[in-house]
Amino acid sequence: LGAAAKAAAEAGSNVPRECCFFASIAADGKVLFWDVRVDKLLKKGNKRVDETELVWRPMHVVHLLSVQGNDFAGTRFCFDPYRLDSGNFTAGSMDGELLTGNFIRPAGEENPDYTKCVFAPHVGPLVALQVSPYLPDVLLSVGDWSFKLWQGVESKTPVFTSPYADEAYTAAAWSPSRPGLLFLATAAGSLHIWDLLDRSHEPSLRINTASSAITSISFSNSPPKHATHSLVGMDSGIPVGHVDGAAAVSGSSSSVANSSGGAPPQQQHGGRDAAAAGTAAAGAGLQVLAVGDATGMLHLFELPRTLRRPLPNERRLMAAFMSREAARVADVAARQPIRAAALKQQTDNKKTGEDTSSSQDQHTAAAGSADGS
Repeated sequence: LGAAAKAAAEAGSNVPRECCFFASIAADGKVLFWDVRVDKLLKKGNKRVDETELVWRPMHVVHLLSVQGNDFAGTRFCFDPYRLDSGNFTAGSMDGELLTGNFIRPAGEENPDYTKCVFAPHVGPLVALQVSPYLPDVLLSVGDWSFKLWQGVESKTPVFTSPYADEAYTAAAWSPSRPGLLFLATAAGSLHIWDLLDRSHEPSLRINTASSAITSISFSNSPPKHATHSLVGMDSGIPVGHVDGAAAVSGSSSSVANSSGGAPPQQQHGGRDAAAAGTAAAGAGLQVLAVGDATGMLHLFELPRTLRRPLPNERRLMAAFMSREAARVADVAARQPIRAAALKQQTDNKKTGEDTSSSQDQHTAAAGSADGS
């Protein structure tokens, strides 16, 4: 890591040109860093090692702790892709916790504390944690029935929080071409498409894509030839071009098998020919969204123009949206002491009024008793 960062600094870049590791996180509270240069390590020193004796071990281990001091039950892990050499990362847990830390071990410390900040903004497991591909300071976290946008997790205050959905979210992804567009999957098998520049109180589009819970979604900017089925009628919220099948990859071949064994659904509905659609998609550079559900089905969607073509100055508009939301959150925080003082004053006045009324009633009752006697 240090060598890659040094090489990047000499090249005048913040991102190393070559990355030879990946990280994994699990419920045992550990983040493991793995070196992928196994063959190079074997050849080093011209020493031949028997493959049966080769044990692939992590080159670095980071131990994370939760709010209660237990092992951080990690489910999602996210580097800072724009400042990888800084060592900063963000992680999410099964308990709805969000953690920021640094994976670089300080010199001279055997058991350092890698955690900077940890708290629980969600009430359910975090199912997505992604940095915006257009705004490097914007982080998306998804858990339970809502999603949040952050500008600096250490503040513990999200810039934007969505209203609660009717169904729990299970996966999410930023649009690769539109800065203000979010795709969120639900446990009921539907897709919620949020266009934050159009409306921020509800999804702009809801699409039923599967009969079971969606487990993952992913984009492909250069679709393979078999990803040919269009989401015809997506603007009206009616998906008619999905593929229900299981992905099978064997050797150099890759195919999508229809579960019914018949023609692809698009051909069943009178759509375009698959090969012709594949050629058109590849030529036009269209976006394909892959959706996997809990039954092992793979659905491939070709997005319409309105969901892939960015608006004029959309990146600037999204940055302005985040600035307005940040200003709103700061204004609410600034007003909190004033509101708390006003509420306390109102409570005190009410209590004083009740005490005065009680004293007057006692005085009136005493005067009535004296007159009667």
